[in-house]
Order: sequence, then structure tokens, then C-alpha cells
Amino acid sequence: MQHELATPRRHAESGLTLAEMLVTLAVLGILAAVALPSLSDLLARRRLDGAATEYLNHLQWARQQAVQLNRKVRLKLGAGGPHSCYVFYTGAADNCQCNAQGARCTDPSQLLLAVALRPSDGVSLSTPSAGAGLLIDPLRGTVSPAMTTVFSAGQAAVHQITNIMGRTRSCSPAPPVLGLPAC
Repeated sequence: MQHELATPRRHAESGLTLAEMLVTLAVLGILAAVALPSLSDLLARRRLDGAATEYLNHLQWARQQAVQLNRKVRLKLGAGGPHSCYVFYTGAADNCQCNAQGARCTDPSQLLLAVALRPSDGVSLSTPSAGAGLLIDPLRGTVSPAMTTVFSAGQAAVHQITNIMGRTRSCSPAPPVLGLPAC
């Protein structure tokens, strides 16, 4: 009978050396540094799109409320400084306001909806229109006066242009964003 002595097998050691790990971390750091600005820009544009779309939905809702309540519904913008907001309400022209402290109405106006854009989201609201407000007629669903509402985030902006028929179109000044047509 012949016996063989078992010889110990050498296994290759697996794992990373310190140098390999440092190179890997350096490459990942460079990739993250390149991707972070574009990711930040993407998030800002998504927030901008969300705020502009929500505004369109609220305008449509307010037109429906005017018909349902058979009352004139007003939109008042509170644009200025780091705080932007808008309110929908029934009642006299300047009976409701919104600002950094929130929305408030004086009697007999009824607040229907208040929306505040948080400064931390990086989206702001402005309007070149004098008076910064709309009146929605309950019988025809028309709006007066025509108004442009501008949502902006960094260099990107979306203009929501509402005509007297109550229709709103979206556009973007140069350079266009979110696939919108140029204004």
C-alpha cells in the first residue's frame, strides 16, 4: 500500500490592497464630483416642473370652484423676497393676503386654498403683471385680467400665461427647459 503525503495547497489571497482601495475611492470621488452638479440641476428642474404643474391644476380647480359655488373666485399672488405664495378665495379684491406668516383673510372673504413655496425648494414665484391677481367669473369661467405668472429655479424659468378665456399655456424663456416651447 502506497500512501501519499498531502501537500498543503496555497490559495491565492483574495481582497484589495490599501493602494487599490485608495485608487477606487479616488475614482468614485471624481465621478461623484462630476455627477453632483448635474444631479442638483435635475432636482431643481423637477421642483420647478412640480410647482408650475401644481399651479396649473390649482387654476383649473379654482375655475371649477367658481362654477360650483356660483361665486367669483380670486387668485392673489404673494411674490417677493425669499417667500412666495398664492391664495384662492371668495370676497373683495384685497381681503386675502399671503406672506411669510401664512395666509389670512378678512371677513367676509372665504379662503379656499393657500399654497406656499418653501425657500428650501429653491423655486420662487413672480409676476410682471400689475396687481398680481385674477378674478374668475362663475358664469363663463373667464378670467380678468390676463396674467403671466413666472416660476423660477436658478437660471431656469417657466411662464404660465393665463388669457381672459381662462386658458393657461406654459412656455420657457431662453434657454427653454422641461421641453416647453420658447416664450
